[in-house]
Amino acid sequence: MSYRLDLNMPREHIEDTIRDYLAEDLSIISSELTLLGKEYHLPHTAGTRGFVDLFAKDNRNRYVIIELKRSKEASRETLHEILKYVEALKENKTVNESELRVIVVSTEWKELLVPFSSFIKRVRFTVEGFLLNVDDQLHPISCERITPLDLKDGRLFSPIHSIRLYSSIDNLNRGIQSHIEVFKDKQIRDYVLVIMYASETFYEETSSYLERVGEALELSIDMDDGIIPYCPYMIYSTLIRMSENRYLDLIARYEETYEELIEEIESNALKGEDIITLYEDYLVHNIQPFPFSEIIEISYPAKFAFKLREDEGWVINKIRRFGTLEHNQLLDDSVIIDELSGSQGSDGRMFRCNFTSDDVPKIDEVQASLKRVLSLNKSWLNHIDYIIQYYVNGSKNFSVDIDICLPRSILLSIYRQLKEEGTTTWIPTYRLHFDFADTAIKKLYVGVIEWNGMKVDMSKVIDKYYSGDVSKLALTAIWNGSGDDDLEIMRDLGLKFKTLLYELYPPDNETAVFKLEDFEFVLTEAFDSPYSSFMLFIEEHIEFFRAFVKDMDSYFVT
Repeated sequence: MSYRLDLNMPREHIEDTIRDYLAEDLSIISSELTLLGKEYHLPHTAGTRGFVDLFAKDNRNRYVIIELKRSKEASRETLHEILKYVEALKENKTVNESELRVIVVSTEWKELLVPFSSFIKRVRFTVEGFLLNVDDQLHPISCERITPLDLKDGRLFSPIHSIRLYSSIDNLNRGIQSHIEVFKDKQIRDYVLVIMYASETFYEETSSYLERVGEALELSIDMDDGIIPYCPYMIYSTLIRMSENRYLDLIARYEETYEELIEEIESNALKGEDIITLYEDYLVHNIQPFPFSEIIEISYPAKFAFKLREDEGWVINKIRRFGTLEHNQLLDDSVIIDELSGSQGSDGRMFRCNFTSDDVPKIDEVQASLKRVLSLNKSWLNHIDYIIQYYVNGSKNFSVDIDICLPRSILLSIYRQLKEEGTTTWIPTYRLHFDFADTAIKKLYVGVIEWNGMKVDMSKVIDKYYSGDVSKLALTAIWNGSGDDDLEIMRDLGLKFKTLLYELYPPDNETAVFKLEDFEFVLTEAFDSPYSSFMLFIEEHIEFFRAFVKDMDSYFVT
């Protein structure tokens, strides 16, 4: 049976008794372990003294620290002791972290499970937990391996957004209440509702747009006929990303939907972020009930930032927060708006942030975000990681601003670039701007696209990837799809992702330009612009792209 702690028994007696029994037979924890000592002394030059409960080795010749926790109050103390023992072991025996292992054994895990789960995410050495069952004489009976909690990595809004439109304030208020009820029913706790009002010119612009749609479809569409309601009020919603296990638990309540979801994952061989995004789409858009609305649209971060707020001029009236977002009084609405716009890389298309060299947690967050944003661009991911680690490991005091723009389709980027001449908004790039405390020299790292100079038969590229049908490319823009073949397309076009370094020397800001070659920055000739090679590629194929733009325009009503 499981041992229940006798409050009248000294804690020291409990721990000594269990320790001694385990020392006689470590196989109850694992057959791989061989005891080296109990109450093993590990001194440290910093002055701390440590006595490890049980010290062992395993069959992979790693040192094993076994720490016993005997009471609910000992959770924090246990994890603190582990860090102290690990540092002492590394100093005493010149051990690498890959050569050691930590095992936490406890008869009580209720108070320990959360800090333990957080702890193992933050350390690089192997840590395991076991629930020890003992009899009324404290004899160990059995051990059960502890599965750590799937803790949240921090605040990240889902890229699955929804737009619901309303024709009146009364319907808007009904929609707000309906959202609250539906999210409660689906057990979605942490989410935002952004209440938005249309611009003063929205009615005229919508009427004009519908007229053009009608002309394209050879139909008569009139805003005033009431068939399509004029809806100047919007609820824009999304949720805070949850863990994979949490999504599965919520969706599993709907058996048919759950089976359909698993089949889709397996048939499409989805992995990583694609699976999480699919969970969110199913939970929000596939499972009833749905919030009340008069018109509904699916949205995403870029649509929120550019189409709604910039192009159409929707004005934010209020941001309603729920769950943990409501409790975070230090979180400003401007931060929420920025993150809904995709600044944290939730949809893998853009990322913006800044940090300083002494902000270690922020650096860890940034590196995790970069892996998400640049999951399909290993070149720039490796370049940026190399640059950041170079300065972090060099112990320099610096601040850095990061700005990444990575549209998922190179052909759509070219289309939009030609439609909006004079801007570089749609050209894939990144910028890392470093300022240093000990020098006035500034360093700007820029991600560029480099062309190999070989002309390409663009028609063959369209044939190969879109069966010669440009409408298939246009469709990906409409539903915000990703360019799964984009790296292959770029290779066929003779384009590569490269990195340049611009060093600016005061007082006149003289500039030297370097190119990253085999992870060394080599002095190169100055460029007219970081985009010059990419723009030269477009110019050399301009006849094709002019026709390409006309074909694409025929699939969009602008």
